[in-house]
Amino acid sequence: MTLENLEFLIEQKLDQPTVVVNSQLYIVCYNQAAENCFQYKRDEVIGEHLNILIPGNFHHSHNRLAEQFIQKYEPPRLMNQRKTIIYGKRKDGREFAIKVAISNTHICGQRYAIACINHYRRIDIK
Repeated sequence: MTLENLEFLIEQKLDQPTVVVNSQLYIVCYNQAAENCFQYKRDEVIGEHLNILIPGNFHHSHNRLAEQFIQKYEPPRLMNQRKTIIYGKRKDGREFAIKVAISNTHICGQRYAIACINHYRRIDIK
């Protein structure tokens, strides 16, 4: 599989907001449902660090955990298993609660993490 194939699949077959990042946590795939969820257009986030979609106070801890998840090639899981609320951040800066399923994949020798947002509250936290 190529990255282009993965991008096609998440765009055409997944109605859930889906974001794919490389091992340095830069966004490489982002579907229409993610555009609706985070309010960023694809061309605004491709090549940007994942932190663009995460509230600032979570950057350090999230980055450490995400890098570990990718490097150790951990099995798929729901991020909310730690019984903590996960937050996303919209383009306008508003934060909102989300539930996320994450998985790892190898494509052409590179590691990527796929995040599918299987639930998000339309009610803003801030």
